[in-house]
Amino acid sequence: MIVWLVTVGEPLPLEGEKGRPLRTGLLARYLCSAGHDVIWWTSAFDHVRKIHRSERDTNVRVDSRLRVVLLKAPGYPHNVSLSRLLDHAILGGKFRKLAKREVPPDIVVVSMPTLELADAACDYAQRRAIPAVVDIRDLWPDVFIDAFPGPLKRGAHLLLSPYRRMARRSCSRATAVIGPTLNYVDWGLAHAGRAATEADRDFPFAYPSARPEPAKIADAVSFWATHGVSESDGRSNVCFFGTLGRQFDLNTLLVAARYLQESAPALRFVLCGTGDKEAALREAARSCSNVLFPGWVDPAQMWTLMRMSCIGLAPYLPTGNFIDHIPNKPVEYLSAGLPVLTTLPGTLGQLLLRKNCGVVYRTGDAAELAGHLKHLHEDPAKLRTLSRNAAALYRESFCAETVYSDLVRHLEHIAGTSAAKTKIKAHTLNSLPNSDRKRLL
Repeated sequence: MIVWLVTVGEPLPLEGEKGRPLRTGLLARYLCSAGHDVIWWTSAFDHVRKIHRSERDTNVRVDSRLRVVLLKAPGYPHNVSLSRLLDHAILGGKFRKLAKREVPPDIVVVSMPTLELADAACDYAQRRAIPAVVDIRDLWPDVFIDAFPGPLKRGAHLLLSPYRRMARRSCSRATAVIGPTLNYVDWGLAHAGRAATEADRDFPFAYPSARPEPAKIADAVSFWATHGVSESDGRSNVCFFGTLGRQFDLNTLLVAARYLQESAPALRFVLCGTGDKEAALREAARSCSNVLFPGWVDPAQMWTLMRMSCIGLAPYLPTGNFIDHIPNKPVEYLSAGLPVLTTLPGTLGQLLLRKNCGVVYRTGDAAELAGHLKHLHEDPAKLRTLSRNAAALYRESFCAETVYSDLVRHLEHIAGTSAAKTKIKAHTLNSLPNSDRKRLL
């Protein structure tokens, strides 16, 4: 079958891209392995690096089964900005225009956000009787409303009402709603205004179990050695991977590191990533000899550091967008058998406590965080137990080979491969104007 994936903000399988495949990248890989043809609609603007991949709308043939369509939009210098809203609006318009030139797919899988692309893709699918699956990634626009102080929430609702309508339209037009947790699926169904069916399911974020190539691991070991990090340096690493920005409570982490400089000098915090708050965080950590900022790291460097660490940190600010979520980073830690320390008391925190493979601490409580870290550092047996349980939880629930193979089968079931489905598609083509039908065929 032909599958359209509509997602922005992820690393792409293109030359020059350094990030590891995330949810859509892994799904594309498993769809192609199952014999399906995939078109990935995305932005020509790299959300992470804030650079343009192309200066025009571009098709890139990755291999015989995968094609990437890069939609040109203005981009934006900051994640929270009016220019980002304009960028997303233009992306939605570009999709509406260019999608008409393609052979209609058998199924459309669209990530939400962005709301504009989800709205455009679900509208496209509904008009052509093509099944659409909406994958709820973040609770837009609710996450923005939650950020407003109480007295301003009513105004925020009015201001964001066009985006709320886009979310409702997308979910109500979708054949199925999926998401990384059941709470996210329920959020989508509430916006759709309907009860769940067998097509509505949760598929968690997952991480591949495959090792990087030996040469890449060797390069990563050398990279860490230049930063003074090795397996034989006598230090116990506490690692963090993520954007050094507003979604994480990293200042509390630095205060905890300051507490531990003398009481647990062997502990070292390795905070990997870049972002808006990087300069301020580096300045705040100038007096912390136990904090290292190596900058952005590639997948092999991340894989290697996790295996030289004893704990992974997930200090998310506990907003509604994260409390009901199990984000990518904790899953990566679990894949390496790392116990997870997090500020999220909801879905993630409850899972970690139930499976005895992590700790939840209060946001802003540096003393509590430092206490947990010191206790685990001084109790190797406890740390080993948490580590074994973390690895077991990963194998049980978050292995990419299992999760995405299951998702591929689910999409195949929704799309159908029967003659009846073929007839529906033929009827859709016949209902188009002659000029459009000739171009598509």
